[in-house]
Amino acid sequence: MSIKFRCTKSFCTLGSIFLLTASLAKAQEVNYESISFSREVPATLPALQQDRTYDVRGIITNQVNNAFISKEHADDLKAAFTGNTLVTNFGKLIQVDDQGDLHVIALIQAFKFIGPNPYNAQQSLAQVAVHTTVYDRYGRKVFINPYESSQVAVPASSIDFKNNKRASLALFAQKAITESLVPLQNKIYGYQGKFSTSLAYLDGVKKFPELKELKEEINGLQSTLKKNGIEAYLEQAKPYLSKWQTLANYQGEGNASEVIRAALQNLAVTNLLQGNYKEAMVYVEQYKPIDKSIRQMMGLISYKNSEELESMIRAFTPELQEETASQLAVLSTPEVMDRYKYYLIPKAKIVIESGRNAGTYEGLVKVLRSEPYYQSKEKNGMVELPSTTDLSVCLPSTGNGSETWVWGSTIKSFQDENGKEYLIRKFGSAITGGATYYLLQNTYQSPKLVVYQSLVPGNTEYLMMKKGDEKGVRSTLLNARKNMLEYLSDCPAIGTKYANSQTPINLQEVAEAYTACK
Repeated sequence: MSIKFRCTKSFCTLGSIFLLTASLAKAQEVNYESISFSREVPATLPALQQDRTYDVRGIITNQVNNAFISKEHADDLKAAFTGNTLVTNFGKLIQVDDQGDLHVIALIQAFKFIGPNPYNAQQSLAQVAVHTTVYDRYGRKVFINPYESSQVAVPASSIDFKNNKRASLALFAQKAITESLVPLQNKIYGYQGKFSTSLAYLDGVKKFPELKELKEEINGLQSTLKKNGIEAYLEQAKPYLSKWQTLANYQGEGNASEVIRAALQNLAVTNLLQGNYKEAMVYVEQYKPIDKSIRQMMGLISYKNSEELESMIRAFTPELQEETASQLAVLSTPEVMDRYKYYLIPKAKIVIESGRNAGTYEGLVKVLRSEPYYQSKEKNGMVELPSTTDLSVCLPSTGNGSETWVWGSTIKSFQDENGKEYLIRKFGSAITGGATYYLLQNTYQSPKLVVYQSLVPGNTEYLMMKKGDEKGVRSTLLNARKNMLEYLSDCPAIGTKYANSQTPINLQEVAEAYTACK
C-alpha cells in the first residue's frame, strides 16, 4: 500500500502506521510503537520556480444535474466570474489578469452553502468541488487536481447573500481554488511535512534476554524523539545499531524471520531519520521479501511496513521533473483556454457526404472536450451515468467569419496534414451500461493490423482491428486484456508472452509482434 498524503492548508501528513497485536504469543512476534517527526520534502518541479506570475480563469459546470450545485447558484457564479478577476493565492507567484507564466483553469463542478461554522462563529462554510488544471506558458499541462472540500471557510463578515450574493459565492470559489493549488505549490517549492512510521520490538521473548532488551530500547527512543527531537534520538540509537545489524542476520531459536523483520524495520527507520536514504533503502530491499501484510478495520485496510517505508524514502528523494528546453511558441491566455476546451488539429481534412453541411473542409478543426466527470457525494452512492452525447466538431472556416459545428457521427473521413486517420466511434460500457463517443487516432498500421488510441475524452482507450474487420476489439469492454489476447490468438507467441496478468501490455509492442508473427 502506498503512503497517502492528507493535505491541509500548508502541509501534508503521511498516514500513521499503527498495529495492535496480541502479546500472548508462544514464539517471537513483531509489535510496533508509533513515532512522528517533521522533515523538509524537496521540490519535484523546481524548474517552475523561475515562473513569477499566473492568471486564473473560472468555469462553471454545464452538468448541473450530476452535481449538487443548483441552477440558480450556477448562474450566479457564472455572472460573478464574467468580467471579474478571481482573487486567489498561489505560493510566491503574483496573480495577473492575463499572460501569466502559468495559467490556472478552475472548473467549479459543485457548490453548496452550508452556513455558519458551528465551531467558529467568525466563519461561514461551503462545500465546493473544483477541478483545477494548470498549464505552463507553452500550453503544456503541468498539474491536474480534482479537489473537493466540505470545509471551505471564509470570514462570516464578508458574506452578504441579501445585498451581494454573487460576490459572496465567488469568495468560496476563490478559496477552494487556492486550496486546490497547494499540492502544486508543494511540488514547486517543497514543503515542511509531518510524518509517522513505527519502531519494532518483539513479544514472546521472556526466555531470550538479548531480544527482550529491544522493547526497552524502542520505548526509550520513542520517548526521546517525542521530547527532544531527531538529533537526540540518533545519539541515543548509536549503541543499538550494531546489535540490530546482528539481529538482522538472526539464526537463533524461535521465529527467526520475526526477529529479522523487527531489526530491519528499526535499521531502515533510523537511517531514514539520519537522512541516509540509500542505506535505508538497502534495508528496505532486504525487508520486503519477508515482510507480512498488516490488516486493520476487519481487513478493510491492508499494508506492509516495508512498502510504507519505501514510499516515504521516495518522497524524500524524488526524481526531479525538469523542464526541457522548448522551441515552442509562448501562448496567450485565450490560446491556452482553447487547448483546455478543445482538441485542436491545425491542418485537417474532413469529408461530410450528406446533409446540409456536405462537402470537403480543410484547415483548423476543433473537437469539443467533455467535462471531467463528477459524481456528487450527496447521491447516497447512486451512480448517475453521463448522458450519451455525440462529439461536437467545429469545421474549418469557410471564410464567412462564423463557426460551423457538426456532430462527429456525420463525418465520413477525417485526416490530418500527414494523412494520419481519425475515427469517431461510440463505445458502450459493460460496467456502467452507458455509452461514450471517442475521437480516435491511428497510432499503428500494417498490412495485418491497425491500432487506434483515444484522444477525446481521454487517452486511455484503444481500438484494434485486423485487416478486413471493422469491429475489432476495444479496451472499454470487461476483460479487455483477455479479449485482446483471444483476438490475437492466431499468434501464439503473444499469448505466451502476456500469459502472466502482471506483465504490462504495450500496444505498440503487441502490434509489432503480431505483424511480425508468421
